[in-house]
Amino acid sequence: MVAEGADGLTDFFMELQVYGTPQQCYDRIAHIYEQSHCCASINAFKFGGMPYEDARASMRLFAKAVMPELRKLGPDPLFDTEPATPPAFMAA
Repeated sequence: MVAEGADGLTDFFMELQVYGTPQQCYDRIAHIYEQSHCCASINAFKFGGMPYEDARASMRLFAKAVMPELRKLGPDPLFDTEPATPPAFMAA
């Protein structure tokens, strides 16, 4: 259940994000994985007017400290990356 008002909406939105120290990022992603067994994510390392060097440093730290541990969570993706038959909207 989401609390009402701007603060409730902010809290809800922040709970959907992955941010913090490498350990906090890992813990959050591991929690999401435990709930959904998702095998992919989209990560944004640059927000608003953040300097590119800060975003680059965050991305490199994530790749070095978090990704190796995330790879231990589970097997390779549970689906083929190329569907055997393209969806109908792709057939031409």
